[in-house]
Amino acid sequence: AMGQQHGERLKDRIVSFVDVRFAAMEIYTRDRGRSTGSQGVMDIGRASLAIYADWDPDGYQELKGIAMGAGLSPDVLYTATNMTDMRDVLLLSDAPPDAEGCSSLVVSPGLTADGHALAGQTWDLNPSDIDYVVAIRRKPTEGLQTWTVTCAGCHTLVGFNESGLALGTTNIKTAGS
Repeated sequence: AMGQQHGERLKDRIVSFVDVRFAAMEIYTRDRGRSTGSQGVMDIGRASLAIYADWDPDGYQELKGIAMGAGLSPDVLYTATNMTDMRDVLLLSDAPPDAEGCSSLVVSPGLTADGHALAGQTWDLNPSDIDYVVAIRRKPTEGLQTWTVTCAGCHTLVGFNESGLALGTTNIKTAGS
């Protein structure tokens, strides 16, 4: 139900975001010498979505709700909202990672004044994604509320729950993606 509300409420922005993401993916892959552009990325997206559905059934149901509310197929929404990971699989399966991507850091508790670990990251959005950044408060029927920043149609990208646990995603590229 939360996913469907998300999809219905932000439908126009989600559909536009998906279009922008696929256009960006096409340009990105061609700029890196791939003559067929992003051809094949939907196959990667479908295979990844099947793994995700088994790994996180509740998250998968929420994604399906977002897609339904926005009038999109789940595999298209999943591929677009996970664009950086999908394109990395397409481009980096046999190549070393390039220098682009987010940076992250962790400072161990022994090195901080209050004895708590610190974590941080950059959130290097594509310039075309900026218009789609939204803040979402999620109130599930079971589990903790969350306050997050994400892009229209995406699951949480960075945020925290009502217990104060912070959570974020980053795009740290690896060889053999």
